[in-house]
Amino acid sequence: MTPRIAIVIPVHGHAALASESIASALALDGTVVIAVDDGCPLAETRATLEGWALTHPGRFHRVTQVNRGLSGARNTGIDLALDRYPGLEAVFLLDADNRLDPHAAALFEHLLGTRPDADWFYPNFDMIGLAEHAHNGGDFSVALLAESNFSEAGSLIRRRVFDAGIRFDESMRKGYEDWEFFLSAARAGFRGAPVRQAFFRYRKRPESMLSGSHDQDTVLRADIRARHRWLYDGDAVAQRAAGHTPRYRLIETDAPGRLLAFTDPEAPVTQGLDDAIRELRAARARPTQNWRPMAWILARPGLLAMLADRRLARSAVWHLHRALGAADLAAARLIRHPGEQWQIDMLPPAQTPDTALAGTAATPRTRALAEAEFRVAREAEREALEDADLLMIGAEGLDALAFPKARKAPRAVRQAADALSEMRVARLTIALDRAPASREGAAPLDGLRDLATTIRDHPQEDRAYLAQLAPWRTDPAVSSPRDIDWVLRNHTLGGVPLPRNAQGHGRDIGFVMPIFQFGGVEKCVVALASALGAQGARCHLFVHGDGSMVGTDWLTAPFETIHMLSDPLLRSWKGRQYLGTNLATPLDPDLLSAVLAPLTGMDAVVATGTAALFHGLSALRGKGIVTVSYEHLTETGGYGRTYGTPYLATAYEGGLDLVLTCSNRLADWLHGQGIPRAKLLAIPNGPGFPMTEAEVRAVRNARASRDPRAPLRVGFLGRLDGQKGADRFVALANRLKDWPVEFSITGGAILGGGDIAVPDHVRRYPAAYDIADLTQAFARLDVLLMPSRDEGLPLTIMEAQRAGVIPVATDVGAVSEGIADGVNGFLIREGDVVEGMESVLARLLAEPDLRHRLSVGGPVTDRQWDANAAALMAALEPILARRRAA
Repeated sequence: MTPRIAIVIPVHGHAALASESIASALALDGTVVIAVDDGCPLAETRATLEGWALTHPGRFHRVTQVNRGLSGARNTGIDLALDRYPGLEAVFLLDADNRLDPHAAALFEHLLGTRPDADWFYPNFDMIGLAEHAHNGGDFSVALLAESNFSEAGSLIRRRVFDAGIRFDESMRKGYEDWEFFLSAARAGFRGAPVRQAFFRYRKRPESMLSGSHDQDTVLRADIRARHRWLYDGDAVAQRAAGHTPRYRLIETDAPGRLLAFTDPEAPVTQGLDDAIRELRAARARPTQNWRPMAWILARPGLLAMLADRRLARSAVWHLHRALGAADLAAARLIRHPGEQWQIDMLPPAQTPDTALAGTAATPRTRALAEAEFRVAREAEREALEDADLLMIGAEGLDALAFPKARKAPRAVRQAADALSEMRVARLTIALDRAPASREGAAPLDGLRDLATTIRDHPQEDRAYLAQLAPWRTDPAVSSPRDIDWVLRNHTLGGVPLPRNAQGHGRDIGFVMPIFQFGGVEKCVVALASALGAQGARCHLFVHGDGSMVGTDWLTAPFETIHMLSDPLLRSWKGRQYLGTNLATPLDPDLLSAVLAPLTGMDAVVATGTAALFHGLSALRGKGIVTVSYEHLTETGGYGRTYGTPYLATAYEGGLDLVLTCSNRLADWLHGQGIPRAKLLAIPNGPGFPMTEAEVRAVRNARASRDPRAPLRVGFLGRLDGQKGADRFVALANRLKDWPVEFSITGGAILGGGDIAVPDHVRRYPAAYDIADLTQAFARLDVLLMPSRDEGLPLTIMEAQRAGVIPVATDVGAVSEGIADGVNGFLIREGDVVEGMESVLARLLAEPDLRHRLSVGGPVTDRQWDANAAALMAALEPILARRRAA
């Protein structure tokens, strides 16, 4: 006999039931049965199996072994079947207390012949004993398999799965070994398929091995996650779900018949509206078996492309989706930012009076006020709906509009309108450096009404198909398509994952900052990200805290994604103190999840001055993400005590894999504070904005062609504050106003700080942000004065040296790593800073040859950031390799 299918039956303690199981297996044509006595202590078991072997020689095989557990018994039977029957096509695993229906053989032949793509076939949950029936969910999905096992061990498994070396893990003797088996098969690229027909009966008893597994669910799940980090690390579950079905559907109001389906809004695909409606109807009829989008978006034409052009489309969709957690509708308006920056703000739905007054001793007056505030807020929400440029509605909300309960059409329309008027609305404002030139197309709210009507009035030729979906089995206790939103949140640290599709090879590196303006730290991140991009990494910017950010092209260009999350708590430093530095204010779980979930798609996360993120370092590391802190400088308080973000790195060192510093000096300081040397990587600063070799030579040549007798051009670039020593510069300018020196200041006061009194003889220029303005700022100087009180390793030093400008700086922080005194600049090491700088200027005026030598001696090109990127990638790869191998 050459069987196509072997049925493997482990036996231990089920002698009385095993005969029923064996009989059901032998009743199937074309099968061979292998029973494994797994060290059962009952004599009845041995007698039973011996009897079957005597009555069915050739078709029934028994194996006796010392007890190796359920996994070991299955593996023994599988190996025997494969060795003895080289032509075997598949193995069915049948536990000794379960049974097969007589028609299973014909069904197996049909499945093997018609579904060559499926590697195993799993049954519905049809029980004997405790009479229960549950279906097995929708189409096979690795994302849903990550949450729970819908593939019963009693499955028909093709030989190729076993030939690939997939076996049951014999160390798992407390349960969930079948889940682990199918996850291992999925990791190897194999995929299952549900069987809709009834053919398998699972014996359900109040007390069983499986019920014991459920009692230990938390421990066993932790073991599963540890064994399958390929699926549970990062946002792998979300990526697997995206590969199964797009998360969103979008309709632009100028083309209501054209639908865009996407998970990543920067990579949409076209879908027919009729197909989408059929999909929606099927999911409504059987939500646990059929997939549907999580949300629908109605948009004015061109807005998605406009946001994608600024790398903000993912962030905008994320904000809309997150808003649906507390609302039925999310309405977004695009406006122009008065300061030509970028900003995304969200107002949650209005609180009902009962909610607003909960926990208070309400009086008639307070209730009246709450009711008035609620009416005003609801009116603002309705106005926001009418005026929106983007609308997002969840699947349940669209159901309420498209499928009202009324049977007659006019009444149904009224009910849909009533449902819309009662919906809770979250209001978003997306402010950009420039708003859309025109607001073309129908309003999204009109588009939503039209969509609901189209769905409601869609031809009913598919009623017969929908009737087939009418359920008779109950919904499964395992994960199903209906649960996908919850599953994704559950596996992305409780929040909405960033809507993106993983792209090919290369590492995803996320830089998290509390503010993104024109500071030196921001320019360091931009320069490093640009160099990393040149080496194949994909860099993403996360601005967590500040309400707005600059959108200047050269600053945002290195980032594939720009994501903004504005909340005052993200910039609040009111936590406990560690060595004199305040830690971040603890975040509530919802806000912490909102911070962390979008970061789960990164291979590495670099925290740059964002204190709030340190609360989530352990959670990120638990998802296999490399955690990095990028430190620049400590500051000095009024009493001479240092403080600053480097102390956070020492406080949370246990949650960090790597600490970057802008200088060797800061790395040494952090080592002295207790951070292991192996975790420290110094990546010294280079220039903070790009210049071509031709541009550098042009600036230098223009300076060299000046009359050496012309006044010395001396300037200050940067923030006009005490840390940068702007007051010292002004004092020097006043002291030397009769010298042959032209003084200038390029910069402005910090936000919220007081301006500095600049004397009339000092020319003042606005802060330079664009590359052309920055280039011009250095071109108009011969000497750059930097009388700072605190510094890291200022970018301005390297920018000045590149442009042939002579830097004169106080010897604070790591400034001495950028300036060799008298070689490529001057250091003011002690004494009165103003007097020291006066002496240097006197020498430069008296020695024009020295001035010329210093201005032309530096290299024309600078590769520091390329070296930094290479060093960082070299440090990250071993950590990532260890994490993936764990």
